[in-house]
Amino acid sequence: MKKLTTALAIALCACATVCAQSFSEAKALYSKGEYGKAKTAFAKLLRKSPSSAAYNYWHGLACLKTNDLEAAAGSLEKAAKRKYADSQFVLGRVNTIRYDFDAAVGNFETYAEQLDKDKGSADERARCDLALRQAKDARMMMLGVERVNVIDSVVMDKADFLSIYRLGGGAGSLHSYAGFFGVQRDSADERVVYETELRNAIVYSDWHDGGLALYRSSRDGAGWTAGRIMPAEITSGGSQNYPYLLSDGLTIYYASDGEGSIGGYDIFVTAYSTASDSYMQPQNVGMPFNSIYNDYMYAIDEQNNLGWFASDRYQPEGKVCVYVFVPNDSKVVYDPAAIEPDTLVRAATLVGFHDVQPSQEVVAAGLQRLKDVLASAGQGEERVDFVFDIDDTRTYTSIYDFMSKEAQDLFVKLGKQREDLAGLRRKLDDMRVKFHSASDAQREKMRPSIIDTERRVEEMRRELERLTVQVRNAEITKLKTMNAS
Repeated sequence: MKKLTTALAIALCACATVCAQSFSEAKALYSKGEYGKAKTAFAKLLRKSPSSAAYNYWHGLACLKTNDLEAAAGSLEKAAKRKYADSQFVLGRVNTIRYDFDAAVGNFETYAEQLDKDKGSADERARCDLALRQAKDARMMMLGVERVNVIDSVVMDKADFLSIYRLGGGAGSLHSYAGFFGVQRDSADERVVYETELRNAIVYSDWHDGGLALYRSSRDGAGWTAGRIMPAEITSGGSQNYPYLLSDGLTIYYASDGEGSIGGYDIFVTAYSTASDSYMQPQNVGMPFNSIYNDYMYAIDEQNNLGWFASDRYQPEGKVCVYVFVPNDSKVVYDPAAIEPDTLVRAATLVGFHDVQPSQEVVAAGLQRLKDVLASAGQGEERVDFVFDIDDTRTYTSIYDFMSKEAQDLFVKLGKQREDLAGLRRKLDDMRVKFHSASDAQREKMRPSIIDTERRVEEMRRELERLTVQVRNAEITKLKTMNAS
């Protein structure tokens, strides 16, 4: 009996050693950013010890990083019951992303109580207070999600997103700060300038106290007066950017990541009151324009009744989605009691917005007005962004010509790959020039790289041909479906 007990103890000790080693290896994968592999490793550990708070916590973190939100919530709930680390806080983040704000508020409130009991640090408390405030604000916004008719959405590089805004002649114009003032542009410089229709005034963002603030300037001869910072009602707290003035010259939309934001940049609106000689308290425009991600550059073409705003919700790094919509004459909201919760979340996030359009007729009329704006650009001549033949009878010149969302997305991808191929060809040309002037020994070293680059160019060329066919097929299929109905 004694020998059996000793053997069992040795086996248990060996298992504990292996598990500890595996746990360290799994955490090392997570630290290196290999979240998929880490998720698999933590899942294996959980199969051996399903009640382990540590394993559940780290598995939840890895699931969150890989956007497996249901699995993340399940594991973190188990860790939170044992009050492991900040699992209650992370669970609140997961529920925030799921737009389950009731649950998120409960998570953050429980975590705040835990911090009070454990004497958490000031930084931990500040982080919790901010997350709790944002979750409460978002929960309130879900009670007033606006019914918005979205015409289209275009995913593109963030650096070029302003190019998709096609404001009519009476709506003023938008510019990058660097392009407008003719200065060197940094890749991280997001400053935007709004210029009025008469080109006699601008509102723009510029550096102030370590962040961005809005300034206003008027034309002075051939130049501009020194910018004056906007009043404190607009510029206090956080950073402000992406300004837009309505034609009344009094109403301003802008983005801020300060007080009142539910996550990152949110879109706000305020107006100058001539009676009080000051701006009114800015108001968050709410959902679906704002989300728990960055939302900004809200602009309205009042003459054509078209609107634009940008968001990085659900987008990879460096990408942004620009939504085109029909502004409402007055705000009309969904009744949470008369709509399924999942449908309300889709309306708030604009995920699958085609399925929750309030009026297909309004969308169709808005799309036609957008096409009319594009056709009238450039003194009555149609603005041509590109020339792309769909078939023998159809040639598209604008991203808005596409009827198929799939074809539109594929065409954006096609454009990016064309740029990549052009860059690779320029690199190959440079390599060939250097090859011709190199010595024999140098040529031998360069030859494998040139051959490899030639191979990559040919592969990309074939991929472009395949993608071009996919774009055409997707659009033609959509057109046939529309004609059949």
